[in-house]
Amino acid sequence: MYTRMVQAIEVDKRKLVLAKLDINQTLQNMEKAVPSICGQLVSIVQGNKVHMIHETAREYFLSNNMFSELAIHKAHNHTRLASLTLKYLSSDVLKPQPAKAQLAVRARGFGKLVAAAPPDSSFLGYASQFFSDHIYRGTSESDELMEQLSDFLVSANVLSWIEDIAKRNELSVITRTAMNLRSYLGRRIKYVSPTDPSIHVVDSWITDLIRVAAKFRSHLLACPSSIHCLIPPLCPSDSIIARTFAKDTRGTLIVKGAPKGNWDDCLLRIDFRTGLTVAVHHGDKYLAVGLSTGRISIYGTVAFQQVQKMEHPERIRMLQGGPGDELLASVGSKHVVVWEPKPGKMIRTFPLQSTPLAVVFLSSQELLCAFQSGHITKWDIDTGDSATISWKQEDKYGLPIEFDVPEQPPSRMTFMIAGNDVLLAVGYRSHPIFIWNALELQVLGQCGAEFGNGIDDMAFNPNPEVVVLVVSYSNGALCLFNYSTMEMTFKKPDVHAYSLACSPDGRTLVTGSNQGKIEVFEFDQDYYGNTILLLIHRINTFDDSIRCITFSHDGLQFVDVRGQQCRVWAPAALLRKDSELESTSDAVPLPPKTFAMLETSEEPEITSRLVVSNDGTWAVAGKSNGSVFLLSAADGSEIGCLYQHAKGVSITCVALGEQQSLVISADDSGRILIPKIATRPLEIEESGKLEELKLFISRRPISKARRPYVKVALAQSRR
Repeated sequence: MYTRMVQAIEVDKRKLVLAKLDINQTLQNMEKAVPSICGQLVSIVQGNKVHMIHETAREYFLSNNMFSELAIHKAHNHTRLASLTLKYLSSDVLKPQPAKAQLAVRARGFGKLVAAAPPDSSFLGYASQFFSDHIYRGTSESDELMEQLSDFLVSANVLSWIEDIAKRNELSVITRTAMNLRSYLGRRIKYVSPTDPSIHVVDSWITDLIRVAAKFRSHLLACPSSIHCLIPPLCPSDSIIARTFAKDTRGTLIVKGAPKGNWDDCLLRIDFRTGLTVAVHHGDKYLAVGLSTGRISIYGTVAFQQVQKMEHPERIRMLQGGPGDELLASVGSKHVVVWEPKPGKMIRTFPLQSTPLAVVFLSSQELLCAFQSGHITKWDIDTGDSATISWKQEDKYGLPIEFDVPEQPPSRMTFMIAGNDVLLAVGYRSHPIFIWNALELQVLGQCGAEFGNGIDDMAFNPNPEVVVLVVSYSNGALCLFNYSTMEMTFKKPDVHAYSLACSPDGRTLVTGSNQGKIEVFEFDQDYYGNTILLLIHRINTFDDSIRCITFSHDGLQFVDVRGQQCRVWAPAALLRKDSELESTSDAVPLPPKTFAMLETSEEPEITSRLVVSNDGTWAVAGKSNGSVFLLSAADGSEIGCLYQHAKGVSITCVALGEQQSLVISADDSGRILIPKIATRPLEIEESGKLEELKLFISRRPISKARRPYVKVALAQSRR
């Protein structure tokens, strides 16, 4: 018991709340019992926390050189703790408990009835958060542990576990659990057949945990219990959560048109009715999307609901976030505007004399911008003062003879803050890339001399330990240059990355092509220590050209803009762990799921809200092709097309006036139609349109500025 007590408590530095674990005994007055069992090695402090008497004692028992029955072997004891926590989570502790007045009773002694004691939940917080950490750090040889894990994942307790995590507002635990299980599975597969059912169960749940936490984040936080009845039917039909639990909710929720197959990588899509999406920035607190009209839409990063909108005075070229997401810079051809995105307040506007190619915040008070003219300007945001330097001056600032700065205007630039220095890469169509110290206007070197066909995009790896500049050339080549030695370390042809971005931790690169293809690469090293790229994921969308792409603050999502859309992606390949256990000899990489396909459909989409009739039997909605459809409220099927707006418009709003047998609809061109329809819509044949449809009103607003924001409603007439 002494050994188990020390092992259970001190195998990790986290302090555990006192609880009955695995000794199958209930100790009375544990504050006194634990020190008496463990001698002077542990003590109980305020809050019923167990402390080792000294760090040296901890180090002694955890030492790998200790050959004693008291020695604590980490992998073995993590396996034991993993088994304990899984056993605990598989018990009744996660099941809904009845009210005190309804507690079950049982006979005791000669028929005396006493209330059944509720399960002890004092260990629930720790078990819910850290059971996967113990699995990850435990041995992968244990068949018993794998069986316990599989049993837990196919039981309803796994949904109750997700609910408990959501109640604690700690959904990141779900993602961390998926990462831990994937790493564990990579080692476990060495000891079992790949066709083992438990392997399939765990692998399927790894994907589902990631997707559920990402796609239903806001819903889980608002209503944690929705994981039981509402969320499973909304998941793809082939996902394990839908196959296991959706059938149990048929009497509660009927879902028509749910996605078939399995999860795709697209978390959500935002459509814009006017203007093209041209720039995007993803911070920790918000997502900013810039349009060709000058509109900037701000979305929260939890529910991705629009929280603010601003107007830049011209077409937007770039968006750049400031420290702590407190500021946002929108850059056009003639102006740079600094905003406070939360209130949508304009802080400062700076007029421009040349085309800007790169911008970066030096701090919350300073903004640095590089121009096509060869000038670099630093602004003081508080005062509006500016200072400008240029490499176009005649003295060339004492540049070495071997660095002859081209007179040709550059086509691409990118900044990187490296400690107290700011690096600037300047790319040309027919000259090498110049690497500058931007603040001191000093040339550090040049690279890529053999390439002269132009640059589509480039970016520094933000990790200072990965000394790499990523460059995408117009001929399709993707190259890595060491900006310290100026040598090329890697080249991959036929990538055609029109836009690219590095993750904030410097581990991942994402590229987007002019045909909509997305590729995700991992930075790695070859045998000689040179930085290279490994393709880990590909998304073929065969869609519009990707104009801009960027990573989220945590590197687990990326966002692209194309056409009139902004898409948020969350591929499971972005989830990886940082640990020494990743390189253990028994780790076997799972077959990588490197290719994904986002199915595109030519079918028009519903673009308005559904309006349901008073009796609840039918509904009306508008679509992206300008049609207004009638739908059955019983099963969601389409009954028929009521009428059609002009071609090339989308319906933005619909309303009903049932007493007058009217339908009112507005499209994104500003036109409003109010036709008179049949009094019994459900009698319309499924494939036919209304035979008799009278146009009651057709009106178009005069002002173009109001077109996208038309709202319609009909007040009931008094009879």
